Amino acid sequence: MVAAVVALSSAVANHRAHVAEIQDRAEQAELAREEETHRMVDLERLRIARESHDVVAHTMATINVRAGVAAHVPADRPDQSAQALQVIKSASKQGLRELRSILTVLRAVDADEPPNRHPV
Repeated sequence: MVAAVVALSSAVANHRAHVAEIQDRAEQAELAREEETHRMVDLERLRIARESHDVVAHTMATINVRAGVAAHVPADRPDQSAQALQVIKSASKQGLRELRSILTVLRAVDADEPPNRHPV
């Protein structure tokens, strides 16, 4: 009888240890999934930041070149100067529109995240 009680208590202890190990593994797997999700979000933010940089850099380069053309066009060719200024206006408007749309997406994502997350 004593042997049966010892065997039973040993089996219960082993079962509890096994259940605790399974719960620990599940918690670790959940943490790993959360970390992977945050890593993927951070990588996407980095990609968006690079894309934003490219948009702004390209727009600014276009504006710079066209402003240089407008500044160096002789006074007797106002049509070229006006065309350069029109390109500057169009490029800056398009660049700002693209940047605004990217920032709108980022702000929408930020609104969905918990307040303790910090952007990259």
